[in-house]
Amino acid sequence: MSGIGLGLTLSQIVAPLRNVKLIVLAVIMNFVIVPLLAVVTARLLRLDEPFALGLLLLGLAAGAPFLPKVAGIAHGDVASA
Repeated sequence: MSGIGLGLTLSQIVAPLRNVKLIVLAVIMNFVIVPLLAVVTARLLRLDEPFALGLLLLGLAAGAPFLPKVAGIAHGDVASA
């Protein structure tokens, strides 16, 4: 992650932050939709409390750490990922 981040210029990092719609959607998905999906999944599967809490913790972790690498391999926009 640090290698990918250090390979970007400041303008490449700031450019996606100017897209307000992208930022709002990312925040809503990472901090509202995915945690709710984790809670619903835990309840549907009737998981024991430790497993449900683990799933909720994973759901609360914003973004996946491997996505920038996948975006780089696919020649996509790494800064947005």
